[in-house]
Amino acid sequence: MAQFEKVLYTKLSNIAGISDLVGDRVYPMLPGIDEPTPFIVYGKVSKLPTNKMQQTSDLRHTRIQVDVYADDYDSALAVRDLVIPAMERWSDSGTNPIIADTFLENEIDLYEDQTKQVHIAIDFILHYYGI
Repeated sequence: MAQFEKVLYTKLSNIAGISDLVGDRVYPMLPGIDEPTPFIVYGKVSKLPTNKMQQTSDLRHTRIQVDVYADDYDSALAVRDLVIPAMERWSDSGTNPIIADTFLENEIDLYEDQTKQVHIAIDFILHYYGI
């Protein structure tokens, strides 16, 4: 796992109260097969450099998606209600890479027909320094 993804995993796994709801079920990209709910899946949607005139900055503009899955809407909302305030406006100069700021971009409620699970997709824009 790359350094940025490690920082993101650590942040999501250590949200106050999150382990009471999802245990250690926080996954990059894909959950395990037949994983009990609720759980969190996260991934990078896009990453863009921030350009300056005649040079490239090391500031990155990255869109991530944090997906909450649960058997019912109330359980999904409980997890979402911990994730959003913990992630929104998150900054941390003590991480590598340095997280400059984080913004809530979008949220959508979904239902997965195959698994019969509620799915809340939450998009954040992260600005960080590094590769």
